[in-house]
Amino acid sequence: MVKIQYNAGQGACFPMHFDSYGDDGKCVAAVLYLNEDWKEHDGGEIVLYPFPRPRVVLQPCFGHLVLFLLQQMLHRVMPAFKQRYALTTWIYHSPKPSAKAESVAFYQSMANVVDTVSREDNTPFWSMSARIFQSPFRRHLLKLVYEKE
Repeated sequence: MVKIQYNAGQGACFPMHFDSYGDDGKCVAAVLYLNEDWKEHDGGEIVLYPFPRPRVVLQPCFGHLVLFLLQQMLHRVMPAFKQRYALTTWIYHSPKPSAKAESVAFYQSMANVVDTVSREDNTPFWSMSARIFQSPFRRHLLKLVYEKE
């Protein structure tokens, strides 16, 4: 399935969100931007929040393809002041695991990544990061972390 997105501008945006909670089989989003002659003041940038790393701002320029993990990547679209066009599609798991099994697998994999880093840098920051990655409330916690964005 491909979703055609049209935004008329006038400050329209998408607030911070996750595209999937794991119960629909979607795992990766692919967004292809179709905005010719985009300029910085036009807005409509997608902002990714790859916690605990700094946010990433991507311009919606013609031909740019953005891929990101749906269940892990908190993101938003900044206000657009010019018409904005994009095509979006999703990559699905095959076969579709249960949402619970998928969540457990993700949290375990993230815990392993953070645990490896924690051994190298055993600061309170990394210890807390490990707990957040393992928490079923991660989505809510990240929204609190970035509430002033």
